[in-house]
Amino acid sequence: MIFFSSDQDDDGNFHAILHNLEGPHMVRGFREARVGIHAFSQDGERWFDGGLAYTNLVNFTDGTSWNFNRRERPHLIFAEGSRTIIALTNSAEPGGISGDRTFTLVQGVKRVE
Repeated sequence: MIFFSSDQDDDGNFHAILHNLEGPHMVRGFREARVGIHAFSQDGERWFDGGLAYTNLVNFTDGTSWNFNRRERPHLIFAEGSRTIIALTNSAEPGGISGDRTFTLVQGVKRVE
């Protein structure tokens, strides 16, 4: 099963963020894993690989970071009244003493011009 979020940008191009099940997606916090991929399309029918969208490593604004066991169920957040992507949400499992407890992680997205 693939979980994804997709929408159009301001230029009318389609973008999808997908949970990658092709490699290690449950890493127990030991190493960085390529868990989110990007796909794009101009017409919504022919899709192209956009490469890596996110890993299980998250760098926080306070300078700390965390290698999550899992990051799944990606969704894109858009600025109000626009098609500008401002954040990504995931179900995140920190692991360790937390066990399999999960929460919703919201991560800001830098706009690439």
